[in-house]
Amino acid sequence: GGSSGILSFNAFTNVSSPIQYIHKNIPPPVNVYRIIKTTKGWIAVAENGIYFIDDHAVVYDYYGKDQRQPDKRLPFTGIFDCYEDKESIVWLAMNGDGLVRWNWNTHHPMDPHNFKKFTVENGLIDNILYRIEEDNANNLWISSYSGLVKFNKKTYSTKIYRTKDGLVNTEFNRISSFKDYDGWMYFGGQNGIDAFDPAKT
Repeated sequence: GGSSGILSFNAFTNVSSPIQYIHKNIPPPVNVYRIIKTTKGWIAVAENGIYFIDDHAVVYDYYGKDQRQPDKRLPFTGIFDCYEDKESIVWLAMNGDGLVRWNWNTHHPMDPHNFKKFTVENGLIDNILYRIEEDNANNLWISSYSGLVKFNKKTYSTKIYRTKDGLVNTEFNRISSFKDYDGWMYFGGQNGIDAFDPAKT
């Protein structure tokens, strides 16, 4: 994924090529930030929506504000990250709209009651959020423009971390995070990488 679309790479021929679309009504992606596997299959997370990719590297569906079908039209744009948890609930890190909880495994996923938004009024440090990782205690760790947020999925409570708490970054990068096999988390920012064991925070 990149700033101007999605490429498929053939590991046998070492050749990359633009990904194909099943029909022309799907708008081109803008700034693809992550490609992940979900309960709905492979998706590419772009700033203007979510693109569904089949096993033949073809985009076959799209959820976004520019979708013509109402049952697939997201009520917002500006997505920086998408994370699906163990309960198949999707969490979206937004560019200016905070954090969105989305129950997308329903017959009508775009119904307003399937969305719940969290902003600075709910305890977030910033409404510009970048990346989401989850620890083993139902907490989301979310990097932002102004620090790091620990968000409990059950209680919706937050804990904020800044440079005064030991971080080397106040502003993080949009596409820089990783959770390793042992549960350690890594978030990259303007001044380096913050690495920590969330079980000890």
